[in-house]
Amino acid sequence: MDDEVCVDFFQSGAVQLADRAETDRQMLDDAQVGDPASYGEISLLSQRIEDLVEDASADQAQLLERINAPFVEVRDAVLDDPDQTVSDAEITVPEVDTTDSAAAQEEFLSSCTS
Repeated sequence: MDDEVCVDFFQSGAVQLADRAETDRQMLDDAQVGDPASYGEISLLSQRIEDLVEDASADQAQLLERINAPFVEVRDAVLDDPDQTVSDAEITVPEVDTTDSAAAQEEFLSSCTS
């Protein structure tokens, strides 16, 4: 991979964004998000992907936004809920569909490796 945005998503860091996205989608699918640490991981991932979008081409940005959609949805739902805070012992998150996020990540990988 030569593209900087692709490298940043798939190859940079001790924990790559691609791996974190897969792990966090699985947490959402398994309804394992309910504590501040799990929620914090999702919130941080969504912020890091949003930062990457700023450097991406239009096509890359579109795919990254699709990858990020379930994480943003969860983050925004928690932040917008007046009955809870991110430091509550138990955090209620909405059920979200992660199917398109996973498909977008596969499309992004394909575009980065072709």
